[in-house]
Amino acid sequence: MGRLRRAFAAPWARRTLRLVQHLRALGLALGGQAGARLAARIQWRTSPATWLRLVRAAPAPVAPAPQGIGVDEWAGRRGPRYGTILVNLEDHRVLAVLPERSAQTVATWRAQHPTITGVCRDRSALYADGIRRGAPQAVQVVDRFHLVNNLREAVEAFLPTQRVALQAAAALTVQALTAVAGSVSPPRR
Repeated sequence: MGRLRRAFAAPWARRTLRLVQHLRALGLALGGQAGARLAARIQWRTSPATWLRLVRAAPAPVAPAPQGIGVDEWAGRRGPRYGTILVNLEDHRVLAVLPERSAQTVATWRAQHPTITGVCRDRSALYADGIRRGAPQAVQVVDRFHLVNNLREAVEAFLPTQRVALQAAAALTVQALTAVAGSVSPPRR
């Protein structure tokens, strides 16, 4: 009989274990005030403080091991002091903030996390070396910002060499637009 009672409610509890599970789930989804309002509508008498207490007592969810990470530098303050930030690309959580910007620090951290198969990073050779040392099998890709930056630099280097061709293309475009505009009759009033 005692075992059945403990499965139903904890000793000296005012709520059943099942009700606590329901309240905690609603508290995690809605928060204190909204949860208390919903509980009042379904005739569960609780206060916002109770909801928050149940949510705080809930066990932290176990995060799955990261598969892909983003690596970038950060500056704590303006100046020459830089660190490294590592972000889980699946849920955008910060995994670690490393105190320095070095290949050895990244390699050490990466070696402790063998589940990572892909790394998105900036163009830094320092990070490339650290990732290569810590995880030679991981696929490295350039992040979107630096990819667009590479494209911009390539286009800026290419266009000045093509000035004659660009002027000829502009002249042909003007001729074509003039011919189209001349063939269209004005609207009648």
